[in-house]
Amino acid sequence: MNLRLTLVKAQVEVTIALDEKTAPRAAEALWAKIPCDGPILHSRRSGQEIFAILPPIEFPGEHLVTSVTPGDVVIEVFPPYYRDNPPVPLVDPAQGYTHLGLVYGSATQWQTPEGYVPVTHVGRIVSVLDPFSTACGAIRRRGGERFKLTRA
Repeated sequence: MNLRLTLVKAQVEVTIALDEKTAPRAAEALWAKIPCDGPILHSRRSGQEIFAILPPIEFPGEHLVTSVTPGDVVIEVFPPYYRDNPPVPLVDPAQGYTHLGLVYGSATQWQTPEGYVPVTHVGRIVSVLDPFSTACGAIRRRGGERFKLTRA
């Protein structure tokens, strides 16, 4: 199963191959939410990672990792009233949210305020990473962006 993530303002697309072998339930739960769109932000703690904010998705943790490499796609669900939620206009604190992280550079170690915690590795970016990396760096400098996530 492949997804296409588009950064709307930057007009940059990447193709994501979901890992159906090692994270089948997470991949299926994400696939069921497509198409969707919303805000995408740059990570404050993890380094060279941006993350799409999705509604909460139910899936068990599988293929858990703490080390990531450029092109990795990770997913984690944060509970209602999590202490490090994105700003209220972007997330309803009473609902929680799903963090769909896309790693675009090597200076990345996935972490939360609790430290280096395991996250589900759900796929890989399989298209050219260079234009996407440039657009991600711009998000870090200027702030949020909008994304569209569709089936490829």
